[in-house]
Amino acid sequence: MLDLLTLLADRPADGTALRERTAEGWTTVSWGRLRSAAASAAAGAAALRGAPGPVVLVLDNGCLSVATLIGLLAAGRDVLCVEQGSTHVTDAGSAVHRTAPAAVIGPSAGISATRSVGLGYRDLLSGLARGPETRPGPVNAEPALLLLTSGSTGEARIARHRLGALLRGAELYRDIHGYTKQDRVLVPVPFAHSFGLVGGLLAALVSGAELLIIPRFSLRGTHEALALGATIVLGSPLLYGLLAASADTRPAAVPPRVLLSSGGPLDPEVERAAELRLGTPIRQVYGSTETGLIACQHGRDAPWPAGTAGVFAPGVEWRIVQDDTGDTGDTGDTGDTGRLLVRTPTLLTGYAGSDEPLTDENGFYDTGDLVRVDTAGHLTVLARKNTFVNVGGRKVNPHRVERILTEDAAVLEAHVFGRAEKAEETVHAALVLAPGRGPDAVAGIVAGCRKRLAPHEVPRHLHLVPRLPRTPLGKVDLTALLDHVTTTPTPHGQGDDDDEC
Repeated sequence: MLDLLTLLADRPADGTALRERTAEGWTTVSWGRLRSAAASAAAGAAALRGAPGPVVLVLDNGCLSVATLIGLLAAGRDVLCVEQGSTHVTDAGSAVHRTAPAAVIGPSAGISATRSVGLGYRDLLSGLARGPETRPGPVNAEPALLLLTSGSTGEARIARHRLGALLRGAELYRDIHGYTKQDRVLVPVPFAHSFGLVGGLLAALVSGAELLIIPRFSLRGTHEALALGATIVLGSPLLYGLLAASADTRPAAVPPRVLLSSGGPLDPEVERAAELRLGTPIRQVYGSTETGLIACQHGRDAPWPAGTAGVFAPGVEWRIVQDDTGDTGDTGDTGDTGRLLVRTPTLLTGYAGSDEPLTDENGFYDTGDLVRVDTAGHLTVLARKNTFVNVGGRKVNPHRVERILTEDAAVLEAHVFGRAEKAEETVHAALVLAPGRGPDAVAGIVAGCRKRLAPHEVPRHLHLVPRLPRTPLGKVDLTALLDHVTTTPTPHGQGDDDDEC
C-alpha cells in the first residue's frame, strides 16, 4: 500500500507543513502535528463500520480536512472528495449517494442526507467513528480517490482514480514547475477538484513544500497569503480576474515565481492586468478530471504563442481524430486539427456505477475537445467537450456565437448551449445585459447575430439572466443555469416563428 504517513515521516517534525487562515489569523501547522493528526484519523478510519461504498469526505481546504484525507487513505479507505457546500451531499438522489457511502465526513457532524454516518473531522480524529453495526467497509491495498466531474457540461459524474496515479500526477507538477521544500504553495481553489488536489495538495506533499490554505475563500485572504510570500499560486481565470480588478495594493513579500491557471481560457486583458499586478507571467494548464494533466505552459522566458495551452506534459501520448470522418492520424502527428485522444499517466480507471468502455482498443481516451496542434507541438483548445450544438446535422461552435454576442455593446456576458427540442438540438443563449440595457435591446442583438452568423447558428432562444452561475473554478455551471432557464420563461416565447429568440 502507498503509505502517506511514511511520506510525512520523511519531513522534519518541526518544519512547517501548512499555514491556515483562521478567524484569529494565520495558524502554523508543523509536519509532526500533521502526521499525528493523520495517524489519529487513520486509527478512527480503521474502526469505521458501514456500507461497502467509499467514504464521502467534504473538504473545506482546512488543516483538519487535509489530515482526515491522509488518514483515510493511509487506512486503505476509498475516498470520494466533495467540496464544501456541494448539494450532492444533501441530495439523497445524487450520484454521490448512489455509491452507497460507508460514511459522510465533513467539517461538522449531521451533514448526511441518508442513513450513512454523518461525522465531523474531529469525530474521526478522536476515535469516535462508529457507524451502523454492519460489516466493515473494504480496505484496499491501494485505495482509490473518487472525484466529481465539474458538471459544466451537464450532470456531474464520479471519476475513479488510483491513488498511485494521482501521486505520479503530483510528481509531474513538482518536476515541471520545480516545486521544492523552500516553496510556499497557495491553493485558493478547492481540494475536491483535480487541479487543487493534485497540483496543489499532493504536489506540496511529495515535494515537501509549505501549503498556504484558506478554508473559506476570500480575496483578502489571498492578498494576505501573497504578502506572506507565496511562491507558487494555483488559480482559476475567475481568481486572476478578481486579483486584476482588486483595489488592494498590499505588496507581495516577493513576486510569486509560478502562477498557474486552470479551469478555462484566460481572457488576454485579464491576463495582462494580473501579470502586471503580480509581477509574474501566468502559465496555462490544460487537463480534466478524467485525464489529469494533459498540457501546460512552463519555464521559459519567451512568451508562449497567444491562445495556446503550452505543450504536452511528459508521459502523455496523443492522437488527433478528424471529427467529420472518424479517421485517426498517427500518434504524435503535428500540425493537425480535430478531436483529441490521449493516454496519460493519470487516466481514470472508470466512472462509478458505469461499465462503459473508457478508451479505444489502443487505450486512448477521447477527450471530446476540439484542438489544434501546430508544428512546434503547441496545443490550442478550440472548443471543450460536449459544447458543440448539433442543429440538423450542422455543428455550431458555441464559443464563436458567444464572441459575436459579446461584441454587441448591449451584452455584458453570454453563454451558449444546446437543448434537445422536437428530436433535435436548438441553440440557446443566456445573456447578462450591460448596465442600463433592458429587454428592448434583444431585437437589436438578434439582428446583429443574423448579419454575422449562418441561420442555423443564430440562437433560437435567448434567456436574460442577472448573472451567469459559476463553479468554484470559474466555469459556467450549466446544471444551475438549466435549472434557472427551465423555471424562468424564455423572454420571447416558445413557438416556431422565424422571429422567435
